[in-house]
Amino acid sequence: MEVLGISGSPRSGGNTELVLKHALKPFSEKGWVVTEFFLSNRSVAPCDGCDECRSLGKCIIRDDMDRNIKWCLR
Repeated sequence: MEVLGISGSPRSGGNTELVLKHALKPFSEKGWVVTEFFLSNRSVAPCDGCDECRSLGKCIIRDDMDRNIKWCLR
């Protein structure tokens, strides 16, 4: 079995991450494959409204949204 834990908090090492790690611990102790995904480790810029995505089919802002994270979206 597999379980994915996602923390959306911008604070690295904060309470949200600590609670998530604690919540996932029983799964890893039972031998499950546990994947943690922390948005605090990512840099995502806000949309600037340039509308280039409409013509190009992708955003022109180069940030961590470009990273291939399909592994967590099976």
